[in-house]
Amino acid sequence: MTETSAQLDALWSANTDYARSIGLSGSPTRTLLYLFALRFLSTRNSSLEQLWYEIRHGSNNGIAIEGLRNIAWRVEERFPQIAEVFTRQLLPSLETVVSPLDQWVRTLGSLGESVKVDPLSFGRWFDHASETLAVGGAEGFQFTTSRPVAELMVRLARPTTEESLHDPCVGIGTILAAAVTQAADTTQLPRLSGQEIQPDIAALARLRLFLLGASNARIEVGDVLRAPAFVEPDKT
Repeated sequence: MTETSAQLDALWSANTDYARSIGLSGSPTRTLLYLFALRFLSTRNSSLEQLWYEIRHGSNNGIAIEGLRNIAWRVEERFPQIAEVFTRQLLPSLETVVSPLDQWVRTLGSLGESVKVDPLSFGRWFDHASETLAVGGAEGFQFTTSRPVAELMVRLARPTTEESLHDPCVGIGTILAAAVTQAADTTQLPRLSGQEIQPDIAALARLRLFLLGASNARIEVGDVLRAPAFVEPDKT
């Protein structure tokens, strides 16, 4: 485990312990995971950092929610590959996490201040956290292919940059994520795509792959049996 991973794990544990201590219901772990990603994607923009500062020093929860809404819109504008991930998956859930929201925002200030995180380190941490939560059956996540099996499938397939790697039931993107982490760098990736019937799970897969550096991965929402999104026009 790297020092950065250990620091992120410590932040994660502190926040999830707080959520449990107040008996928070619903899917707080997924909400917090999205908050971690939103906070990280803000760290290299001075105006967004200022918004986080204002949120942390605001006097009420309404300020926090409005500030996070503004940050989410601006992050998605800057990174169109993850458009609507935060505005559709994170913002609606914030109404149910009023009690710990200020606490979470304060501790997340460490990302960009005391904890300096590079994109690759954060992407790998997010990848591992997503996997751990799914395998553990956390509420708001979907059970997933085990990582060793996913990695074996990718090694056996050995996709090249001239080929495509498609997962018709992509879930949270474990097989595609395994392809990204096994590649020497993101320029050596095949074309990555997947389809998932649940919009919230598809959004998590998109964010996970984006944070790993696979910014061109294409994840579509829909029933692959009734409406496959990746059928070639001249084939049935």
